[in-house]
Amino acid sequence: ALRTYGYTRDEMLKLNFGLLHGPDANGKKHAARKNSKGCLFESLHRRKDGSPFYVEISSSTTTVKKHKYLLWVIRDISERRQAEALRRKDAEEIVKHLEELKYISEHDPLTGLYNRTYFEKVINAQGADRINGILMCDINGLKLVNDSLGHQAGDDLLIAATEVLKKCSEVDDILARVGGDEFAVLLYDTDMSLLNRRTQQIQQEVEAYNTRKALLPLSITVGVAFKEDRTGSVFDLIKIADNNMYRQKLLSSQSARSAIVKTLMKILEAR
Repeated sequence: ALRTYGYTRDEMLKLNFGLLHGPDANGKKHAARKNSKGCLFESLHRRKDGSPFYVEISSSTTTVKKHKYLLWVIRDISERRQAEALRRKDAEEIVKHLEELKYISEHDPLTGLYNRTYFEKVINAQGADRINGILMCDINGLKLVNDSLGHQAGDDLLIAATEVLKKCSEVDDILARVGGDEFAVLLYDTDMSLLNRRTQQIQQEVEAYNTRKALLPLSITVGVAFKEDRTGSVFDLIKIADNNMYRQKLLSSQSARSAIVKTLMKILEAR
């Protein structure tokens, strides 16, 4: 005890026992004294120099010559607490690592959106019948940009499209990149008027982006699908939205491609 607490024998024998307790020990100390059958608990004590350390206290009552005493057996558990802290830290790091792996497995590394793996997980999960609206979106002319200016320029266009779609999505929507130039937005408990408003909002945001004199024009084709009841399959819904998107793409891809070609010609002329 003298080595543990740092007192001399005379100091220890004259010591008020309350001085050994750390700042958080009072509540536990009183609880132990009230327990006549004895108990085991941990507490914070302090040495002569004021440094704190954890102890385990076995508290019980004993009778000597008809006098009842409270007996405390105190054990230094600093090393055990340190080992437990290390184990907790290791466990926290493992949990953090698993969370990072889960994030990587479910998100697209370029855009930060959900990837196709997570998208398929959602449409195959319970509650998928609540998905009654979907927007399928495609970036027009991305291959032309990649082939002519390189993949960095194409990535910049993908990131620009991501920002547009984020602005036009709500918190409960599932926004995912499901292909090289394709995105999907799953909506729960929606209606056709909202889907149409979302489509208009996307086109308005695209126009706003292009008016800011972006290096390359952005063009997004949107196909929507809606089901009024929950009997239809979400896979059929995706197929309808896909077909609608490609139908729109046939109408708009040529003009989008022409706009990109004009921009490329201006870039070449400037160089």
